[in-house]
Amino acid sequence: MPAPGTHPDTVYGPRTPELRTSLTHLTRRPRTVADALLVARLETGNDRWAEAEAKAVTLAPGPQEHVYAGHHLFWDCVLVAELATGEQPTDPLLAEAIWGGAACIAWADRLPPAVAEVLTGPWTTAGLPIPTRR
Repeated sequence: MPAPGTHPDTVYGPRTPELRTSLTHLTRRPRTVADALLVARLETGNDRWAEAEAKAVTLAPGPQEHVYAGHHLFWDCVLVAELATGEQPTDPLLAEAIWGGAACIAWADRLPPAVAEVLTGPWTTAGLPIPTRR
């Protein structure tokens, strides 16, 4: 549930519209893009990923977002993974790979460069753009 006073178009902060656009485009890409995301996530060590993910989840909730914003975004990414592959349930590592790029879109201004590098790795490998701050 969003923080009191938030609107669905800002549930993940001011970059929510860009985030939604990126995730929508991802669902319309060829299956090979989802496969590339998954392979890249598998190639990222679990410890390295878990550390970056934990930092991002901690930094995600800003003053206007829900304390569990990072967790809510993950479940949105599960749905995106299911739509992108046509499979339900989806591989949780694919959802993680999608979440990493999505978190960097939503909270680019809050994430340290080292964290963003790990989380955007699968998107970069798959050739997906990460919208930058304007």
